[in-house]
Amino acid sequence: KANKSVDVVATASPEGGKNINKKLSEKRAAAVVKYLTDNGVTVKKSEGVGAESKYSNRVVLITLSK
Repeated sequence: KANKSVDVVATASPEGGKNINKKLSEKRAAAVVKYLTDNGVTVKKSEGVGAESKYSNRVVLITLSK
């Protein structure tokens, strides 16, 4: 929709160390942000949070910003 922006939050799976998972999720978020912005979407906020629990997975959540 016109004049809308999104927030991007990326996670990682729990394998590997905390620092590695944080970096991986940040790179994952950056790749999605690049794709979205290259296709005309405004990204308000982007974050890579690493693995939040032993059940975390390689996921990117995209939500409409308020």
